Amino acid sequence: MSQADQRPRANLYSLSLPTPIPILKIPLRKGENEPTLDLQRLIHEVYDRAGFAFVIDYNRRLSPRLTQADQTWLTEHLKSQDLINLSDS
Repeated sequence: MSQADQRPRANLYSLSLPTPIPILKIPLRKGENEPTLDLQRLIHEVYDRAGFAFVIDYNRRLSPRLTQADQTWLTEHLKSQDLINLSDS
């Protein structure tokens, strides 16, 4: 993300899978108040409203594969949400 007066410089956000997305400031013109966007909350709301928990098969293997650390975190997260069968992981 970048403000118009800072281009081509920009902020790049890199996150690992278990890291929550930080609340982001939306860049506007210099001197304007920057509204915030809670992208993590928005993703959760869309997921819940769309009913993805009922239509996604979380027991399928991902492609491309995750790192071992991310796969371990994901498996534990899905188990805690009752989204995968314990015997299938």
